[in-house]
Amino acid sequence: MSDEKVTEDQLDLFKIVIEILNDLEISYWVDQGSLLGIVRQNSFLPWDHDVDLGIWQPDYMKHKKEIHRILSDYGARITFLPYVTKIKYSKGDRKSIPVNIRLYHREGGAAYSEFWSYTDLSKKSDKENAGYLRNMNRSVKLRKFCQKTPSVKFFLSPLLGLNHLFFLYMKEMRETLKDRRVVFRVSEDYFLSLEKREVYGVNVLVPEDPESYIALKYGESWREPNKNWVWYTDDGGSYSIHYFKRSLFNRPRHFVVSDYQRPSDDLRE
Repeated sequence: MSDEKVTEDQLDLFKIVIEILNDLEISYWVDQGSLLGIVRQNSFLPWDHDVDLGIWQPDYMKHKKEIHRILSDYGARITFLPYVTKIKYSKGDRKSIPVNIRLYHREGGAAYSEFWSYTDLSKKSDKENAGYLRNMNRSVKLRKFCQKTPSVKFFLSPLLGLNHLFFLYMKEMRETLKDRRVVFRVSEDYFLSLEKREVYGVNVLVPEDPESYIALKYGESWREPNKNWVWYTDDGGSYSIHYFKRSLFNRPRHFVVSDYQRPSDDLRE
């Protein structure tokens, strides 16, 4: 996403999220590949499909309701998970770059984050996942339709409540398909002091020594693009990788560091 390719419509959501965090005086930082792109080429990476931000988990939870209310009023679709909030926005032909807010936990001088993904790429898993996504999208479309038509919203308010419960159920079912938890651990010092950088005309916060943080995560050759980089194995901050047999009754405890430290025979490299 070079400067020439990124349009104002695509930046709408990014700018709104930054404005909300600034207004609420929440400490955040640009993270992951988004930070790499800003430092290396003063733009987002051409092959990156979302913007990553980092926030301390207690700070986010303190303002969660207010953040979600403002984003919902704006028309954004919010998927909150205990380790990340995924935000999308589209209106007609306008489609913004999605924003992911990754939650960080501090303990013992370290900053921990985690991310879940799929390892079972079978046709059955893909089909189930696609079905959950379709149903979630239908739920979002119904909500948007009612927001545009206040009279319809009044008469269908009970249905909207059921619709919201249906959306949450679909989200939960989709999440149970993820069976790989990747835990990241870096020094908390990277995020305690922040500085301003400008990208696309927006002042954003980044770690005070972003080059050092990027070198840790992407290696000393981070100035050279590497499209074959694998996020869960090549990241220098990757601490451990856990594999689970998931079900509705097997819920992980997020940000419990003792759960991250598993015997070596439980890990796959």
